[in-house]
Amino acid sequence: MLPYRSLLPVCPLLDLLRAFLAPLSATQIATALGASARVLFPLLPEQVQHLPEVASLPPLSPLEPEQDKRRLFAALAEVFTKQATSRPVLLVIEDIHWSDESTLEFLLFFVRKTAAHRLLVVLTYRSDELSQPLRSLLAQLDRERLRQEIALVRLTRTNTETMLSAILQGIALLSESIDDPALREHFELTAFATLPKEKPVSPRRATASQYDGLTEREREVAALIGQGQSNAEIAEQLVVSKRTVETYVSNMLSKLGVPSRYQITLWARDKGLVPPKQ
Repeated sequence: MLPYRSLLPVCPLLDLLRAFLAPLSATQIATALGASARVLFPLLPEQVQHLPEVASLPPLSPLEPEQDKRRLFAALAEVFTKQATSRPVLLVIEDIHWSDESTLEFLLFFVRKTAAHRLLVVLTYRSDELSQPLRSLLAQLDRERLRQEIALVRLTRTNTETMLSAILQGIALLSESIDDPALREHFELTAFATLPKEKPVSPRRATASQYDGLTEREREVAALIGQGQSNAEIAEQLVVSKRTVETYVSNMLSKLGVPSRYQITLWARDKGLVPPKQ
């Protein structure tokens, strides 16, 4: 069985799979998992207890870690594509800007495997918190024409007030339909507790806001541009390819809304990223 660290990439889909299997009978679970059951059952102990005939099967032959991971990837993709043969399937995986490289690798594999099926994968992420691995994933999906981006604008204050007003009206109407005072009070306390509360700004987001959305690496590149270094010199110093540096520069020009490296230099000096000349 794969170690826990190796399972991290597939955790989002394992959670979705557990939720999907939870209301099914033992027979339905066995049908849903099909040939993938022997790969997946070690990861689904709560389902194993209902299917002793499968749980008693000998374990699969061990493979090299990378091959074992690929086998797990393929088994998960098989389960969801099998469901898509009888009905459309929608999978929503949120906040992938927090995903590590191995998770993003799995998502690319999964999207490729399911592209020809009636299965829609919705991935959400914050455009101001794109890591380089996530940028690479999005670029690859674009090259393979597997992605359509829908940018959501932030709610205005008026939009937010309208939404909260509608929620509060709904709570009030439901509350009025409850005759028992104790139950009504319990409902109201529970309902109000679910309303969104203002979250403290994380240090990372505060820093990103201070520097106009530039990532730590982009700020490092901006500082070197401010010192007069060329893309080739920056690439050598940061031990990355020249093309990677060009991508950073392009991202910075877009985020800062400026047309040239000279404006990046001025910005870097204004933000104190470039030491003053002695």
